[in-house]
Amino acid sequence: MQTISQSNHAWPLPPSALKPALTLALAIEHAPMGILMLRNQDSGTLEPVIGEGLHEEAWQTCGSALCALEPITQAFANNARYSVRDVMEDGGHGLRPIAEGSGWRAIDVVPLRFPDDTVVGAVAALFRSARRPRQRSSALAEDLGRVMGLALENARHRSDSEKRRTIIEELSHARMQFVARMSHELRTPLQSITGYIDLLALANPDPLTPRQRRMLERMRVGERVLARVIDDLVGMARLEAGRLKYDISEIAGHSAVSAAAVIIQPLAEQKRLRLEITGGGAAVVVRADETKLRQILINLLANAVKFTPDGGKVRVVCRADSDDAVFEVWDTGEGIPESKIESAFEPYVQLGSQTSRMAGSGLGLAISREFAHGMG
Repeated sequence: MQTISQSNHAWPLPPSALKPALTLALAIEHAPMGILMLRNQDSGTLEPVIGEGLHEEAWQTCGSALCALEPITQAFANNARYSVRDVMEDGGHGLRPIAEGSGWRAIDVVPLRFPDDTVVGAVAALFRSARRPRQRSSALAEDLGRVMGLALENARHRSDSEKRRTIIEELSHARMQFVARMSHELRTPLQSITGYIDLLALANPDPLTPRQRRMLERMRVGERVLARVIDDLVGMARLEAGRLKYDISEIAGHSAVSAAAVIIQPLAEQKRLRLEITGGGAAVVVRADETKLRQILINLLANAVKFTPDGGKVRVVCRADSDDAVFEVWDTGEGIPESKIESAFEPYVQLGSQTSRMAGSGLGLAISREFAHGMG
């Protein structure tokens, strides 16, 4: 006698992993042979998956025939147990020819149930002589049916989770590749545009008129916005792919604020905004990734400049608060409604007027939050 399996079923567990469960079920039933049947998730019908104590010929005769037999399919459909004490005496409801060809005489079919009582399969315990199921073994067999059903459900969920994780990883990799290619394709012409803007700004040999200088400055602002959008998209893709590393060291808070202010100052001047740096930043030391801390401050200051009316004020403060280093960005703009503060930090969300929303990627605050979390 041997264990025989059929591997072309639709369940995530291989037959070899199901063998111990079938062996235990047959031991509880004191059955010398048996078959584990599972529902095909596509067709909804029973299929033989693994057999024990059966010769190859008996497996071929018995497996599929039992799964197709009406009394068993009806019991399966009705979530009911099915037993025949002696298939030779009562005709066996069509079981006799199958039993004669396989060497058994009595059968006990126990449904396998999910916790919600959905039937996912059955164990057919086969006996060489007529027998009547004992009450104790019957109760144990039904309990085992529930346990096996739970194990199958867990295996299915695990398999589904692994498939979804694989799909997500593949999509993340594909998006990262797409963003990288898009970034390269956009940066190449953007560098040319930047070069031409710089050449025109030299006003050589012909000086520029005030109107031409204003137009050129608008072009430069547009080039900076586009470059920042590209950087944000690449940064967000790396964040989502988990490919960012943090180089943590001790940084003077004042130097981080000053570096961010140098980049933002031209944008503030275009809107006639007063940019102030206050607080005891020179004495504040923070453990952070210098590049990412500077990027957080740039993102916050850029938002402040973008949403502050012309002639207003933007202030950045660096101060110590007990063991913490605190950075605050304050402006005279309309602010963010309290009900929208959380959503403002979600990717691709932009608040404010339609004109303001057009000048950015909607990723600055989302990236800033992720950088802050990543640095602890």
